[in-house]
Amino acid sequence: MKRSSPVLRGLFYTALGVFIASCSPLDRDIEPASAAITIIADSYRQANPQNILQLAATDEPGTPLLILGRLTTPLDRNLPTTPINFYHADAVGNYDESVPGSESSARIHGQIVTDSTGRFMISTIVPGAYGNTNDGGHIHLSVDGAQPAAYDVYFRQYASRGVLQSISGSSQAIALNLHSFRGDTLIAISSLPVRGFDSFD
Repeated sequence: MKRSSPVLRGLFYTALGVFIASCSPLDRDIEPASAAITIIADSYRQANPQNILQLAATDEPGTPLLILGRLTTPLDRNLPTTPINFYHADAVGNYDESVPGSESSARIHGQIVTDSTGRFMISTIVPGAYGNTNDGGHIHLSVDGAQPAAYDVYFRQYASRGVLQSISGSSQAIALNLHSFRGDTLIAISSLPVRGFDSFD
Protein backbone atom coordinates (compact mmCIF):
# COMPACT_ATOMS: atom_id res chain seq x y z
CA MET A 1 0.00 0.00 0.00
CA LYS A 2 1.40 3.39 -1.03
CA ARG A 3 1.85 5.90 1.78
CA SER A 4 0.90 9.57 1.37
CA SER A 5 3.68 12.12 1.17
CA PRO A 6 4.61 14.26 4.20
CA VAL A 7 3.31 17.33 2.34
CA LEU A 8 -0.10 15.77 1.77
CA ARG A 9 -0.29 14.59 5.37
CA GLY A 10 0.61 18.09 6.52
CA LEU A 11 -2.12 19.64 4.38
CA PHE A 12 -4.61 17.09 5.67
CA TYR A 13 -3.86 17.83 9.32
CA THR A 14 -3.92 21.59 8.69
CA ALA A 15 -7.35 21.29 7.05
CA LEU A 16 -8.53 19.05 9.88
CA GLY A 17 -7.40 21.60 12.47
CA VAL A 18 -9.22 24.43 10.65
CA PHE A 19 -12.37 22.27 10.47
CA ILE A 20 -12.26 21.42 14.18
CA ALA A 21 -11.67 25.07 15.10
CA SER A 22 -14.63 26.13 12.95
CA CYS A 23 -16.88 23.65 14.77
CA SER A 24 -15.84 24.64 18.28
CA PRO A 25 -18.13 27.10 20.10
CA LEU A 26 -17.09 30.73 20.33
CA ASP A 27 -16.22 32.02 23.77
CA ARG A 28 -18.83 34.70 24.49
CA ASP A 29 -18.02 35.11 28.19
CA ILE A 30 -17.41 38.64 29.42
CA GLU A 31 -15.13 38.53 32.44
CA PRO A 32 -15.03 41.23 35.13
CA ALA A 33 -12.37 43.89 34.69
CA SER A 34 -9.23 43.14 36.66
CA ALA A 35 -7.76 45.51 39.24
CA ALA A 36 -5.10 46.45 36.68
CA ILE A 37 -7.75 47.45 34.13
CA THR A 38 -9.54 49.54 36.76
CA ILE A 39 -6.31 51.37 37.61
CA ILE A 40 -5.65 52.05 33.92
CA ALA A 41 -9.22 53.26 33.42
CA ASP A 42 -8.91 55.68 36.32
CA SER A 43 -5.66 57.04 34.88
CA TYR A 44 -7.33 57.59 31.50
CA ARG A 45 -10.17 59.45 33.19
CA GLN A 46 -7.64 61.99 34.49
CA ALA A 47 -6.57 62.82 30.92
CA ASN A 48 -7.01 66.19 29.26
CA PRO A 49 -10.64 66.63 28.07
CA GLN A 50 -9.46 66.94 24.46
CA ASN A 51 -8.25 63.32 24.67
CA ILE A 52 -11.61 62.03 25.99
CA LEU A 53 -14.63 61.78 23.69
CA GLN A 54 -18.26 61.36 24.73
CA LEU A 55 -19.20 59.74 21.42
CA ALA A 56 -22.78 58.69 22.25
CA ALA A 57 -24.94 60.88 24.47
CA THR A 58 -25.17 59.76 28.09
CA ASP A 59 -28.90 59.01 27.58
CA GLU A 60 -28.35 57.00 24.36
CA PRO A 61 -30.16 53.62 24.64
CA GLY A 62 -27.80 50.66 24.77
CA THR A 63 -25.03 49.09 26.83
CA PRO A 64 -22.49 51.71 27.96
CA LEU A 65 -19.00 51.14 26.56
CA LEU A 66 -15.58 52.58 27.36
CA ILE A 67 -12.66 52.12 24.98
CA LEU A 68 -9.20 52.98 26.28
CA GLY A 69 -6.90 53.13 23.29
CA ARG A 70 -3.37 53.94 22.29
CA LEU A 71 -2.62 54.84 18.69
CA THR A 72 0.67 53.38 17.46
CA THR A 73 2.65 52.56 14.34
CA PRO A 74 3.05 48.87 13.39
CA LEU A 75 6.38 49.01 15.26
CA ASP A 76 4.51 50.04 18.44
CA ARG A 77 5.68 53.64 18.49
CA ASN A 78 3.18 56.09 19.94
CA LEU A 79 1.37 58.57 17.68
CA PRO A 80 0.87 61.76 19.73
CA THR A 81 -1.59 64.60 18.98
CA THR A 82 -3.18 62.69 16.10
CA PRO A 83 -6.86 63.32 15.19
CA ILE A 84 -9.15 60.27 15.01
CA ASN A 85 -12.71 60.34 13.66
CA PHE A 86 -15.24 57.79 14.95
CA TYR A 87 -18.75 56.78 13.91
CA HIS A 88 -21.03 53.79 14.44
CA ALA A 89 -24.62 52.57 14.39
CA ASP A 90 -26.95 52.83 17.36
CA ALA A 91 -27.90 49.87 19.56
CA VAL A 92 -30.31 48.45 16.97
CA GLY A 93 -27.98 48.89 14.00
CA ASN A 94 -29.24 52.18 12.53
CA TYR A 95 -26.77 54.82 11.37
CA ASP A 96 -29.39 57.57 10.88
CA GLU A 97 -27.10 59.33 8.41
CA SER A 98 -27.50 63.05 7.87
CA VAL A 99 -26.41 62.37 4.28
CA PRO A 100 -28.46 59.39 3.01
CA GLY A 101 -26.23 56.49 1.99
CA SER A 102 -23.15 57.93 3.70
CA GLU A 103 -22.42 55.96 6.88
CA SER A 104 -19.68 58.41 7.87
CA SER A 105 -22.45 60.99 8.46
CA ALA A 106 -23.96 58.73 11.15
CA ARG A 107 -25.80 60.36 14.02
CA ILE A 108 -23.27 58.91 16.49
CA HIS A 109 -19.96 60.40 15.42
CA GLY A 110 -17.15 62.55 16.74
CA GLN A 111 -13.46 63.38 16.69
CA ILE A 112 -10.72 63.14 19.29
CA VAL A 113 -6.99 63.94 19.42
CA THR A 114 -4.53 61.54 21.03
CA ASP A 115 -2.44 62.79 23.94
CA SER A 116 1.36 63.11 24.04
CA THR A 117 1.69 59.33 24.39
CA GLY A 118 -0.89 58.40 21.75
CA ARG A 119 -3.64 57.61 24.27
CA PHE A 120 -7.35 58.34 23.86
CA MET A 121 -10.61 57.37 25.55
CA ILE A 122 -14.11 57.17 24.11
CA SER A 123 -17.38 56.71 25.96
CA THR A 124 -20.24 55.36 23.87
CA ILE A 125 -22.62 52.38 23.63
CA VAL A 126 -22.12 48.94 22.12
CA PRO A 127 -23.28 49.36 18.49
CA GLY A 128 -25.77 46.92 17.05
CA ALA A 129 -25.30 44.95 13.85
CA TYR A 130 -26.97 46.56 10.86
CA GLY A 131 -28.80 44.96 7.97
CA ASN A 132 -29.58 41.25 8.10
CA THR A 133 -26.16 40.21 9.39
CA ASN A 134 -25.18 38.53 12.63
CA ASP A 135 -21.65 39.92 12.46
CA GLY A 136 -22.00 42.02 15.60
CA GLY A 137 -21.77 45.77 15.79
CA HIS A 138 -18.52 47.60 15.14
CA ILE A 139 -17.02 51.07 15.26
CA HIS A 140 -15.56 52.78 12.21
CA LEU A 141 -12.66 55.15 12.59
CA SER A 142 -10.34 57.11 10.36
CA VAL A 143 -6.94 58.44 11.38
CA ASP A 144 -5.68 61.70 9.92
CA GLY A 145 -2.40 61.08 8.12
CA ALA A 146 -2.62 57.28 8.11
CA GLN A 147 -2.35 55.30 4.88
CA PRO A 148 -4.87 53.71 4.69
CA ALA A 149 -6.94 56.02 6.85
CA ALA A 150 -9.94 53.75 7.60
CA TYR A 151 -10.10 51.04 10.29
CA ASP A 152 -12.83 49.00 12.02
CA VAL A 153 -13.10 47.90 15.65
CA TYR A 154 -15.12 44.77 16.44
CA PHE A 155 -15.79 43.04 19.75
CA ARG A 156 -14.77 39.42 20.26
CA GLN A 157 -17.83 38.47 22.33
CA TYR A 158 -20.28 39.80 19.69
CA ALA A 159 -18.56 39.16 16.36
CA SER A 160 -19.39 36.15 14.20
CA ARG A 161 -16.85 33.41 13.52
CA GLY A 162 -16.49 34.64 9.92
CA VAL A 163 -15.69 38.17 11.07
CA LEU A 164 -13.15 36.96 13.62
CA GLN A 165 -11.43 34.83 10.98
CA SER A 166 -11.26 37.72 8.49
CA ILE A 167 -9.94 40.09 11.16
CA SER A 168 -7.07 37.74 11.99
CA GLY A 169 -5.58 38.44 8.56
CA SER A 170 -6.44 42.13 8.31
CA SER A 171 -4.31 45.16 9.07
CA GLN A 172 -7.39 47.42 9.03
CA ALA A 173 -9.57 45.69 11.61
CA ILE A 174 -9.18 44.60 15.20
CA ALA A 175 -11.32 42.59 17.65
CA LEU A 176 -11.30 43.91 21.20
CA ASN A 177 -11.93 41.80 24.28
CA LEU A 178 -14.69 43.20 26.50
CA HIS A 179 -14.80 43.19 30.31
CA SER A 180 -17.61 44.16 32.66
CA PHE A 181 -16.81 47.36 34.54
CA ARG A 182 -18.71 49.22 37.25
CA GLY A 183 -22.37 48.39 36.83
CA ASP A 184 -23.56 47.57 33.34
CA THR A 185 -20.65 49.30 31.56
CA LEU A 186 -18.33 47.28 29.34
CA ILE A 187 -14.68 48.23 28.86
CA ALA A 188 -11.94 47.37 26.38
CA ILE A 189 -8.26 48.32 26.34
CA SER A 190 -6.08 48.01 23.28
CA SER A 191 -3.37 49.58 21.19
CA LEU A 192 -4.39 50.35 17.61
CA PRO A 193 -1.58 50.08 15.06
CA VAL A 194 -2.00 52.17 11.91
CA ARG A 195 0.20 52.51 8.87
CA GLY A 196 1.53 55.42 6.85
CA PHE A 197 3.55 57.35 9.42
CA ASP A 198 6.88 56.50 7.82
CA SER A 199 8.87 59.03 9.83
CA PHE A 200 7.89 57.12 12.98
CA ASP A 201 8.79 53.66 11.65
